[in-house]
This record gives sequence, structure tokens and C-alpha cells, in this order.
Amino acid sequence: MRHLLLGIVACSLLGILRPAFADAPAGPMEEAFTELFAFPLSPGAAVVPLPRFDDDGGTRVLQEVTLRVESRISAAVTVENESALPAPAVTLNLTGLLTVDLRGLSTLIAANATAASPPLGASDGIDGSGPDFFDFGTVVADGTDTAAIMSGLDAFIGPGTLDAVAFGSGSFALSGTAATSVMVSNFMASGKVTVVYRYRLVPTGACCFSDGSCVLTTDANCVAAGGVYQGEATDCGVVACPQPGACCFPDGSCVAAAGIGGDDCTAAGGVYQGDDTDCAGVACPQPGACCFADGSCALAGVIGGADCVTAGGVYQGNDSDCATVACPQPGACCFPDGSCALAASIGGAGCVAGGGVYQGNDTTCVAAVCPQPGACCFRDGTCTVGGLIGGGDCTAAGGSYQGDDSTCGAAACPQPGACCLPDGSCAPGGLIGGGDCVGAGGTYQGDGTDCAAVDCPQPPGACCFVDGSCTAVTEEACVVGGGVFQGDGTPCGAAACPQPGACCLADGSCVPAAVLGGADCIGAGGVYQGDATTCAAVACPQPAGACCFDDGTCAELTDDDCGAAGGDFQGAFTTCGAAGCTQPGACCLADGSCVLAPATGGAECTAGGGVYQGDDTDCAGVTCVMPGACCLPDGSCVAATVIGGGDCVVAGGVYQGDDTNCGAAACAQPGGCCLSDGTCVTATILGGGDCIGAGGVYQGDDTSCGAVVCPQPGVCCLPDGTCVTATILGGGDCVVAGGVYQGDDTDCGVVVCPQPGACCLPDGTCVTAAALGGGACTTGGGVYQGDGTTCAATACPQPMGACCLTDGGCTLITEADCIPLGGDYQGAFTTCGTVGCPQPGACCLPDGSCVTAATTGGGDCVAGGGVYQGDDTNCVTIDCPPPTGACCFPDGSCELFTEDDCFAVGGLYLGDFVVCTTLGGPCPIPGACCQPDGTCVAAAVVGGADCTAGGGVYQGDDTDCGVVACPLPLGACCFADATCSDETAPDCVAAGGDFQGDGTTCGTLNCFGACCFADGMCELSTLERCNQFAGVYQGHGVLCTPDPCPEPVGACCLGDGCVVQSIGDCVVMGGTYEGHGTDCTSCGIPGGACCFPDGSCGEGTEDDCIAAGGLYQGDDTDCGVVACAIAVACCFSDGVCLMVMPEDCGEMAGVAQADGVDCGSDPCPPPAGACCLPDGTCTEVVGDECVTTGGVFAGPGTACTAGTCPCTADVDGSGDVGFGDIVTVISAWGICPGCPQDIDGSGDVGFTDMLWVLMAWGTCP
Repeated sequence: MRHLLLGIVACSLLGILRPAFADAPAGPMEEAFTELFAFPLSPGAAVVPLPRFDDDGGTRVLQEVTLRVESRISAAVTVENESALPAPAVTLNLTGLLTVDLRGLSTLIAANATAASPPLGASDGIDGSGPDFFDFGTVVADGTDTAAIMSGLDAFIGPGTLDAVAFGSGSFALSGTAATSVMVSNFMASGKVTVVYRYRLVPTGACCFSDGSCVLTTDANCVAAGGVYQGEATDCGVVACPQPGACCFPDGSCVAAAGIGGDDCTAAGGVYQGDDTDCAGVACPQPGACCFADGSCALAGVIGGADCVTAGGVYQGNDSDCATVACPQPGACCFPDGSCALAASIGGAGCVAGGGVYQGNDTTCVAAVCPQPGACCFRDGTCTVGGLIGGGDCTAAGGSYQGDDSTCGAAACPQPGACCLPDGSCAPGGLIGGGDCVGAGGTYQGDGTDCAAVDCPQPPGACCFVDGSCTAVTEEACVVGGGVFQGDGTPCGAAACPQPGACCLADGSCVPAAVLGGADCIGAGGVYQGDATTCAAVACPQPAGACCFDDGTCAELTDDDCGAAGGDFQGAFTTCGAAGCTQPGACCLADGSCVLAPATGGAECTAGGGVYQGDDTDCAGVTCVMPGACCLPDGSCVAATVIGGGDCVVAGGVYQGDDTNCGAAACAQPGGCCLSDGTCVTATILGGGDCIGAGGVYQGDDTSCGAVVCPQPGVCCLPDGTCVTATILGGGDCVVAGGVYQGDDTDCGVVVCPQPGACCLPDGTCVTAAALGGGACTTGGGVYQGDGTTCAATACPQPMGACCLTDGGCTLITEADCIPLGGDYQGAFTTCGTVGCPQPGACCLPDGSCVTAATTGGGDCVAGGGVYQGDDTNCVTIDCPPPTGACCFPDGSCELFTEDDCFAVGGLYLGDFVVCTTLGGPCPIPGACCQPDGTCVAAAVVGGADCTAGGGVYQGDDTDCGVVACPLPLGACCFADATCSDETAPDCVAAGGDFQGDGTTCGTLNCFGACCFADGMCELSTLERCNQFAGVYQGHGVLCTPDPCPEPVGACCLGDGCVVQSIGDCVVMGGTYEGHGTDCTSCGIPGGACCFPDGSCGEGTEDDCIAAGGLYQGDDTDCGVVACAIAVACCFSDGVCLMVMPEDCGEMAGVAQADGVDCGSDPCPPPAGACCLPDGTCTEVVGDECVTTGGVFAGPGTACTAGTCPCTADVDGSGDVGFGDIVTVISAWGICPGCPQDIDGSGDVGFTDMLWVLMAWGTCP
């Protein structure tokens, strides 16, 4: 039997670019590009990218496009004789078909090759060696074709590439003997595709532009671009184009103008210095110093100082600088609050406008003596230093001013006294005179009194006692007497005191209890029915006894309840333990099993088809009849499910009797079945009905395939000379395939089939015909040599073609003669008149000059250090790159550029061949810039223009912030004694002050402010005094009006609970205030530990804990004992992550992550799902992985099942992926969104879609 092994070798697509220009610019010229291709067979395809034609800005006009293809079909082939007898020579015929399509150009190449082996020896049983083995080596079949087009050439013009699509198929055939095996590997299609562009040149010359640049272009293109054409054949290297000159601006800077004549300079407000001038040779005037009212000095932005005067400054003249100019400075200013600050401007206008007294220019606060505000006493007894001289702010705030320069330490301010409230409690008053106490309904005890020395009267109320009686007394007397106080002022007439209730005795009678809670009832053995109950309304329980039921159970009930439930009452005070209730007995069912009947008498057992065994019987003591064995039609044996085997008979089986089993039953078995393909299978039912239905011959029950001999299909000779075994008896499939059937039980090892002969093709090659008679050979233009002939014995005539030599010459010879001469064979039937052989091209030398190379390939050019521009190029059309050198940029960086490119990007050129890294940093570096806030940053450009524009002071090129010391800005500095001084931030901190920020001044700030105390009171104070008296300082300049201090709160005990409120709100609500800072535990409401989600613990009431989002741990628990859990990340099946408590995660069917892991780290992996690939296969992965492999994700949690994924590579809908799908993809090549041929969904049909077809080759899954 013949074996075929195809080895596919992956080959990357290789490209060789060969631009070509003719030497004669006056006539037509050519440019050729060649790309190699290779791909495995069969079939196979490749996309070959070819460069489009560059019309060089309209200077080259495309006239004709030619597509030339040279192909080769090749394979490595070995044969080996498998027969015990020697074999004659074997002839191998290799054929191939290759098409290449490129935008309307199509080629078709049919190639074939023939090789013969010597006679082969008998098989030695060793693979791959010996006289029975022959290696043909690599057998090749070559071919060429050419196509040209002269119209509709726009698609070939432009940047980028065009895709040529190469498609090939191949086959091979053997003749000589059938008893051989053939091994084929590296079955490949390869070759090269060349596109030739034929064009003509448009004359060009130098073109000068207004920016001084020069390009080589046509006259029309130059004028259209706004340039001045210098004439045909002129060159930018010779023509001197005028260059834009220097431009001086009002800010003293100098830049190069953008165009000659300097119109852009003048339009921007500059003064043009003339064409061909430069900033290095021009001296532009510079702006001078400007003195401002605040005493500062800055350079003006423009010469003449107009911007200085506009800003209110005094211009010091052009070329002056702040280092030599002395500007006047503002002096000291005394404010009504006693503070001193430097005025903002000379003359002190701002000081006077702010209510201050100006001390004169150049004065300082150190020398000035300013008056200070005095002490102020308030109604709440507090004292603070006033904010203004004269105490106007003190009086306005309701205080009593003690005089300028007075202090709180010397002032004796009166203090508020105690207040008795209606509920008998005492609280300290808030104001002198007790107005707040009286307003709250209290009795003021006088200024200077306190609650410790005052005894406030207490109100009486109703008091309820345990026997239900009520007496009006004070709360203290009520508690001492064992009563329950009903509240201040409550009368007994309105108080509903609870009364003792009913008592049920053991004998079922009822009497009233004597006291609340029924202690006397319980002591007498009764059952207390609750306070306020009565015997008239209470039903006391009656004595119970044992009650027997039909199911054998017993319950202790009253006589009435037992009768109502259908039971049998056994008597009062009897027990189930002593009563012997009758029990239901055993029941044998139809399937042989035994169950207990649900009730005595067994009625339910009999109704269900069972046999009742009697009351008080059980299944352990009963033996029930069992169902027996059942033989089925397929020969198997199963146990019947009911006695008598009725289910066995219904299933077509034979019942073997009750109590029988399959271990002892002997069931008949189905026998062997011979099928039409010669195989033998075992029938599935007795009598072989399924065998006969399948067209087989049944061999009888209890027969086996091991003992049956079935007839076998014979061999079939096909038209191509091969021999195969038919698949069915009689060879019907052989005849359908066009073969000749050799009879049943025949063998290819014995039958000899006739073989096709040799075919000589027009290109001189010889191939073996594909079928007897050689019809395909004649149709393809070949000459058939007859059946049984071989290419090894046939001499086919060889064609001639053009041969391009290495010196550019051409001669007409055969390919065999061309190759020894080192030539490039152009193909069979080509002529030197139609073939353009490449000529030596241009060579660019290191100095930018151009010479013509001596040979094609430019070996001498490269050896001389030049860069070869390609065969057929010339120095007239080649623009060799000029040399490069170091170019310095404003940011201090250095890069290699040509001189023109350096100038074009605004750089400074240092000379040809100068390298940046060898000069040790020749370019100046932007220096340090001192910012107004005293910080230092590096400027962005040399000269520091960005620094100056941002208000900074440039320290010079090559300076460094690590060395430069920038001055720090001043700001107001407040001290603990309320004094203020303008200092830098570090000096303020060092002096123990509080720095108020850069740019702030003492003239606009107060260094005292509101101080809040624990009792909610507010006073104006210094920071030092506020801290001394445990207050909370609210900040400099903050006043007590409006009041910034929060009102203190504490527990307010109410009749039905507790709230945390201020004392005033508590009094309004009728509650009892427990004091500032107290909580509800002071009211007797229990508290405990409260755990929060972050694992922290706090203590409070249950309501407070829940309101704060915590989990209450129980009354009287504390954080010292309770261990609070931390919320954990919990992952769910849909990939969602939630932060919950560990126990909650399990209850929600989640998976808790390790401690410290949170949902922000995305710990929950997304669920996988079905992913459909273009070849119809399905894999279960996550969505992102599916998309990156080109698949379509069906969604999380979906599974791969039959029919889940369509076979998208089967674009022709045939059910398998093959040649038809490749043709369908090629027919839609290009932009085609939504097309079925766009397998990868990219929006166009291309190479990756072809690869999907090749990867999915074969039957769709």
C-alpha cells in the first residue's frame, strides 16, 4: 500500500527592494521592485507586499506597469520497495499550478518535472537505506509568466504597498511499480514577484523660498508653492538663496525673521536688521530698571519703560539695572489694635486708609511705639484683652472696658451664680444677674453663689406600691418606702398603679393574688396569670391523662382534648409511660419489600396491595415473597420489580419465577452479523433483526465474530494508475470513481494497474500525465508520449530566453547556458529587446557627493565607504544626504543634524562631523531661577526668558539651584502676646511665632482671636492665654460675634429614655440634665462595646452604636474584653467583590479572602465562559483571553456544548474548509466590513483571513 507523508516547512516572506532608474532622463525610464515568496503545498497561498510607484511630487509620470512572476514547485522525495521481489525503476512526475494577482494584473503558471530511480532491490526490512531505497533529492518544476497594463494606473501610484496574492497547488504521481512506499517532505511553492514601473521624467531645477530654503522641483510646483524658480538643471548646492535676517524686539530680544524682507518681524513690532544679518552680529537696545511704590525694583519689559509707567513705576532709563538703582522704601504704620506693620507703599496712603498712623518713609516697627488695647469684662464673668484702643469692640460686644493698657490679670470681673430649676436640680448660671436662669423657669440664687452651697426644694408626685395602692410623696420617700415614683407633680388620681392578678391552683380552681408578681400564689403551688388579670377572664388548665392513638402514639391530654383528637383517654393523671398502647404491624408489598403500616388494623396496607401481618408485628420477624429473574431480548438478565413478573412480560422478557435470580438463570445471546464492507459485528437482539435491517447476513443466535469468516471487498484500478481497495463488496464505489473493479478478495499487492505516460510541455520540461491517455497533457499544450512512457527516457526540446550579464549586457541563450556565465535568466521566450537588464547605479560618498558605481550591486561603492543607491539609479536624480554635526538647542540639549535641519528647528550648528558626546557638553545649559516665593527651579531655556516671564529672577546660564541662594518672601508673624512682626517663615518659626503666609502683613491681621471653653463660653484672647485656661483657640482675627463656640451637651434623662442635648434644650424637653460631657449611661440606660467594620471598638448605648454603623456586643460588655472582627474581601461566582464580615461572606455563598486583602486589589477572578474560534472549535477561557486570540466570547459561565460555535472559516458553506473557501476569500480581497470572508472581523479581507482558512483546513468540527 502506498503511503504519503507531506512535511510542511514554515517559510517567512522575504523581500528584496531594487529601485531602478534609466540613465537617459530624456526618454522612458524603468523602476523595478522584487519580493520573494514561499509557502507549503497543497494548496497554499501567500500575500506579497510590493511598493507603490512614487511620482516624486509630480516629477515622474507613470506610463506602464509590468508584473513578472518566476515560480518553482519543489519537494524532497524518497521511495522504498516494500516487496520481497526486486522492483523496476520508479518514475516520479511532479506538477504544479501557480497564480499571482495584482490590481488587474494576473499571471498563470503550469509547471511540471519528472525524475526516475534505478531498479530497486528486494525489501531488506530496514526503512530509509539499502538497495531497496532511493532518494530523488529535491525535485523541482519551474515556470514564468508576465502581464502588463498601460491604462488605469492611478491605483499603483502613492505611498505604501500593494498586496499581490499568490495561490498555488501541486501534486505528484509514481509509475513503474505498485509495491513501493513514497515519502514526500518540504512540498513547497516558491519564487519571486517583480513589478516594473515604466515612466518618464519632468525637468527640474532649484527653487528658492522666502524662508531661505531651497528644494529641487519642477517649475510649476515651485511657482505653486510660492517659490522662485532658478531655471532647469540648476542645483540647490550651487544656487545661493537669500536668507532672512535678524529682528530686534522692544523687550531687547533678537530672533531670526521667518522670511526675507522681514515682514513678519515688522508685523510683530520688531525692527528688521536686513537680509543675511544674524543676531550674533546685531546689538539690540535693552530695557532698564523700574522703581515701584512698594520699594521693589524690576526690569521693564520694553525699552523706553512704557510698561513701567503704566504699572505706576518710575523708569530709571534704558540699560539701567536694579543692582545700581536705589528705590525709596515704605515706613512703619501703627494700627488701632496696637500692632505695627510696614506700609505697602511709600507715603503710607494705604496705612492711613486702613485707620493707621503712618510713621514716615524708611521708618521701622522696631523704632515705632504704638499704644495697646486694654482688658474687657463680659456678663459671663470672663475677661479678654480688647481688640481696639478705646475699647469700642469691647462695648459693642456687651463688655465693660477697663481702659487702654489694662490687663485681665489686674481686672476683677463679677461672676454668675447658682440656678435652682423646677425639677429641684441646680445648675450654674450663664450670665450675671441670672437672666438665663429665670428664662429657663429657675430661681436665681445671686451672683457669686454656687450649687455646692445651695439646697434646692424637691417636688412631690404619685408613688405606687406592690399591693396596688397609691400615695403622693417625694421621689426619695417613695423609693425608701419600696414604691415606684410616677414623676414630679403627678397626682394619684391620674396614676394608673398596677393591681395583683388571678392565680390558678393545681386542682384547676382560681383565686385572686394578694401582691403584684403573685409571690403568694406561687408559694401556694399555683400558677400566677399576671398583674391586672381576673378569675372571671382566666381559664385555668384542667388535669391531664394518657391518650392512645391509632398510629400507636401516646400523648398526655385532658379528656376533652383526647376525644376531640380521636384518641382513647386512659384516665386522669395516668401517664404514657404506664399506658400500653396497641402498635401498627408489618405490611408485605408487591415488590417484596416490607414496611410498617401507618395505623392499627392495616387498612392502608391492604388498600395499597399489600398483605397485613397483624398488629404488634414488625418487618424483622416477617418473611415476604421476592420478585424473580427476567431474560430480555438482548440476552441480558435483570431482576423483575413485582411478584409474578408482570413488568418483565411487558418489556418483552421471559419471567423465570418468584424468588429466582440472574446468577442462576441462563439467557440466550444474539449472534454474529456479516456487513457489506466485510466486517463482522455482534447483533443486539435475538434473531438478528437489526443485522438484517442494516443489510447484513445473520449467522444465528449464540454465534460469534471470532468463529465467522465474512467475504472482503477487492481492489480498484483508478485512471491515474493508482490501486486502492474498494469499500464495499462488488466494487460499486470503484465504478462510481471511474475505476475498474478487480473482484472481491483481490489485493493491490497482486494486481498490476496500467500507468499514465510522459508529457513534454512548451517550456521544455517533462511531466508525467495525470491520467491514462494524456488528455490533460494535450489540453495544456503538451505532447503526450504514450501510456507507460517516462520522462527519464524522453528528451524534450528546451526554450531560449534573455540572459542579463553582470556588466549590464544581454544575450539570448538557454537557462542552462546563462547560469554558468553568472547571468540572470529572464525566462523562456523572453528577448533582449523586451527585457531591461539592470545597470550600475549611483553611489553616495561620506562627504555628500555622488559618483556612478563601476559594477551592478555596488560592491566597489560599499568598499569605498559609500552607500549604494541601487542598480539603474543615477547621480542626476539621487539626492545624497549632506554630513551632520552637533546642533545646540535652547533647552541645553544637543543632537546630530545637518546644518540646514539644525537651522530649521531653531538650533545652533557647531560644524560638520562634530559629535555631541565628544565635546564634553559644548551647549550652554539653562540656569537657576529664583521664584517670588523664594523657591528655586531650573529655567526651561537658555537666557531664562521663561523665568523672567513667570516673575522670577534668572541667575544666569549654567547656574544650579544647589548653589544659588534665593531670598525668601516676608509675611506676618503673630506671637503669643498678640504682637506681630513681618518676617520670613523660617525666622518666624525660629522666634516662636505663628507664620501667617507669604505676602501677608501685620497691617491687615489681628494676632488675637476667639477662645472657646468647655462650658461653651467664648472670649477674645491671645493664643497663650487660651491655652493657659484649657480653651480651644479659633484662630487669629476670629471674633466671638457671631459665636464660633459649640454649645456643650450632656445626657438628658427623660421619662421614656435619654437623649444627648444642651442644658437649655433638655429643660425645654422636661428632662434632667446630668452635666456637660455625660452620656446616657448616667440615666441608667445600659451600654456596652460597639464593633465597627474597620475592627475598631467604641463604647456606648445600643442605639448610639447602631446609628454609628456599628455592631452592638451586648449590655455591660467593654472594648477591653471584646475582640472585633475586621471586614474581609468576599468573592462571588460572578466575579463581584464585596467587603463584609467573615461570617456574612459564608452565609451569602461567597469565598472569603485572606486578612488584609481588599476589593480595591481586584482579588476575584472573572468566571470563564465559552469562546468560539473561527475554525468552529470552542474553548472555555475568560473574556479577555478569548478576544486576544481572535475569538467571540459567549459570556461568563457559558459552556462549550455541541453546536455552540459556528465554523466561520467555512465561508462557502460547504461543510468543510478547503480550496473553495480560499477562492471565496480572494474574491472579496480588500475593504469589506461585515463580509463573511472577513473572518477576523477587522473590517477588511486580507492575509490573516487567509491564514484562518489554512489553519482550519479540513472538515468543520
